[in-house]
Amino acid sequence: MALPLKNRVKKKKDFNDLFKNGRTLKGRFLLIKYSREPSHIPKIGFIVQSKVAKKATQRNLIKRILAETVRRNLSKIRRNTIILVLRLPEAEFLRTSLLMDLNNLIPNLYA
Repeated sequence: MALPLKNRVKKKKDFNDLFKNGRTLKGRFLLIKYSREPSHIPKIGFIVQSKVAKKATQRNLIKRILAETVRRNLSKIRRNTIILVLRLPEAEFLRTSLLMDLNNLIPNLYA
């Protein structure tokens, strides 16, 4: 099941604002840009660059994996805007290690 539409960052302006003014949290595989300004509901965006995975199908698979993990943990995410950016090329990570990295970073957003 996908992340609900109401919880997605969709506008380019929102992405740009978050990259300019957002805070950064780095994990082994992920870079998280987030805003401390509360919104009505948590908004999540995903970026997987072509440096990470050359084929669009691979990038979309990675986004779906991240979206499913976030959807399962949506109750842990407060009302902030968050963008997840995958940092390393695909060959350097496993699905389980990517999910562990994300699960470890979510609590650190509010530390």
